Amino acid sequence: MDNPIGTKGVLAIAYTNLLKNVYNGTSSTFSPWDFKGAISGFQTMFMGYQQHDTQEFLNYLLDGLHEDLNKVKKKPSVEKDSKAKEDKIKAKDEWIGFLRRNQSILVEILYGQYKSTLHCPNEACNNISVTFDPFLSLTLPILQNANAYEVTIQYFPYDIRSRGIQLNLKFNTDCTIMALRNKLGKVLNVHPMSFFIVKTNYEGVIDQIFNGKMLLRSTYGSSRMGMGMGMGSSERNTQFVVFQINPRFFYSKNNSHFIEEKKSQYYLSSFGIKESIEKRQDEIKKLFAEDYDEDNSGCSEDDIHYYSKRVTNTYSGDVITEYQKMNVDKNMGFNNDWIKIVISLNQYESYSLLSRRKIIVLQRVLVMHKSWTCKRIHDEIFKYFFDVLVSRHRMDVPNWNKNTDYVEVDYEKYFKHFFGENFSPQTENDSIQFHENMKYPYRLRIRSLVNEAKNATCYHCKTRTCHDCLLPYTEELTLGGLCSLVQKNLTKEGDELEIDNNFYYLNVSNQNRIVNKDVMFELTWLDDYKSSVYSVLSDLKELDVRIQMQKKANSVSLEDCFKNFMKYEKLEPQNEWYCPECKNHQRATKKMEIYKCPPILILHLKRFSNTSKVGILVDYPIKDLDLTDYIKNSEDTSSKKYDLFAVSNHYGGIGGGHYVAFAQNYFSKKWYKFDDSHVQEIDESNLVKDSGYVLFYRRKDIGQINLDALYNKEFEDYEHLFKENKEKETIKDNDKMDIETLETKNTDKDDNDEKKS
Repeated sequence: MDNPIGTKGVLAIAYTNLLKNVYNGTSSTFSPWDFKGAISGFQTMFMGYQQHDTQEFLNYLLDGLHEDLNKVKKKPSVEKDSKAKEDKIKAKDEWIGFLRRNQSILVEILYGQYKSTLHCPNEACNNISVTFDPFLSLTLPILQNANAYEVTIQYFPYDIRSRGIQLNLKFNTDCTIMALRNKLGKVLNVHPMSFFIVKTNYEGVIDQIFNGKMLLRSTYGSSRMGMGMGMGSSERNTQFVVFQINPRFFYSKNNSHFIEEKKSQYYLSSFGIKESIEKRQDEIKKLFAEDYDEDNSGCSEDDIHYYSKRVTNTYSGDVITEYQKMNVDKNMGFNNDWIKIVISLNQYESYSLLSRRKIIVLQRVLVMHKSWTCKRIHDEIFKYFFDVLVSRHRMDVPNWNKNTDYVEVDYEKYFKHFFGENFSPQTENDSIQFHENMKYPYRLRIRSLVNEAKNATCYHCKTRTCHDCLLPYTEELTLGGLCSLVQKNLTKEGDELEIDNNFYYLNVSNQNRIVNKDVMFELTWLDDYKSSVYSVLSDLKELDVRIQMQKKANSVSLEDCFKNFMKYEKLEPQNEWYCPECKNHQRATKKMEIYKCPPILILHLKRFSNTSKVGILVDYPIKDLDLTDYIKNSEDTSSKKYDLFAVSNHYGGIGGGHYVAFAQNYFSKKWYKFDDSHVQEIDESNLVKDSGYVLFYRRKDIGQINLDALYNKEFEDYEHLFKENKEKETIKDNDKMDIETLETKNTDKDDNDEKKS
């Protein structure tokens, strides 16, 4: 009762009274108010009438009971020993350090010991830190791919000669958009930052361009395919549209920014992709294997090496460090004034300018430089949509229909064919009749230049009746100048946001604060071109890579959970480890192992994350759980086999639910189901369910635990043993120092003798 950390015996006494009344009471019901008040006093989170997690409650209860029963009257200060030692010596020293502060009946039967290993990733340091820590319960992660879900991706190569590709991939619950980039990049053999990932509405209009850190799961059911693309909205999977960035402008040799290349051979074509995937089957299968693991950012251990190597092979430049620094959340990592422009593809429905709004097919996203002149913009857009014109007129273009990656075409000759020698869009001639008479295939307009304020004028033409200006064909106005006309950084509150044509990167709440969206272009096509635009830009080729995937499991074994627990994992960026050797915070590689197991083993299955619950069945053994392969203390001769004696089940989702317990009578060996006030016998065959949450195992060799003997066990003075060990270590250290000093003196003597000689 004099333990300052405990409850002065209040919790222990209240728990004792609870047990007495439940097992020996004469009344048919008992209300444990004293017990609830005691646990609330020990941990304020249990005050009130909220529902709580049973595993959290159990840990607080057992910790509180331990402190009320702790035989250590005055706890000494115990420091971690950072010295490298043999496992059995260090584990024993750390356990003695724990017992110097903790001696109770609960320590004897419920506490085990972890072994934790951390590897510093700094090659110049390469420090390995090993520590041993006590545990009251083991939290086992359920295999991540057990709760995998599928996303549908429609990938459109930059070269519109190539058909779009539709494929389905599986991802873990907590993966980010960066995981989609990595996996899609590996399947299609392209760089993971060489494309935009967008969400569209049912009309094919882009709602948002996703950044790298957004959770894939948070977009569930929100992405809708439109425009007769062969996919409707789905409630069962997440859908994305992906546009490849022009390879001529992607990735410089030595920097992570975009640079214009005069010629490129790195267009992704749908020709031969299936054959390429078949050749790389073993490589792709790894993406769906059980041992393939990604951290929450979506990166696996070999990602940066893999992609940096690809870029190095392609451009013969070392960009490994630049790729690591690439900012995927602000402007896609662009700098040097490269920005993205959304292109809307509309048609005239009648002889009215105001009825041109109907979109033909999905919008597109192109990368342009702010130094480009309006004439250059016309040229680049003409090149991009050139195949629509070719297919409409069946023009003879050299090598165009051959299976080649890149074709040099005299675009200027064809531009003059469609637009005339002296093409110059004029606002006064902006009519459909003029459009048709001049045989223009489309008109290129600037969208979003009209201020939303009352009686406002267009930023470009200065008129109040502007229906979106035609983009002038001139060298005098640049894209940067056009962007500067739009007060896109102004919000309704008058605040400023640092945006560089990045409206679509913002979340919905921030989008609503912006008065003007990004600069966007619109191609308004003559009615004769509608079918060509649609057929060229909406054609999809379904690429089934699901044959490479492992079929979604209906269950995982408890053994799989132990293996998953002991896997190497990379620390998250927000949880970096401070390496005492190189004096820096590092994303170290961590491995957890079990060094010592207690007589009563509590296993907590990690079903809950921040966003969801893993509802898959974990197949746990009722008898003979064998931990031989998982306990690393080779000198431990006790049995490694355990039998189940209780289960806490959780029914419901992450927001709430209901707990039901299964427990075995030690003497009769019968199992019972405890559901609030209802108790009934249950058959052993019904014990393993997908609701299993906390499992309780008893070691086979201990039989019935003699609680009286453990409770009456005398206090052990570990301080005396600790001091003896410290004295021995000090003597060893002094002897080592003497030897090193002697060796140094002998070396100095030899050096002096050599100099004299």
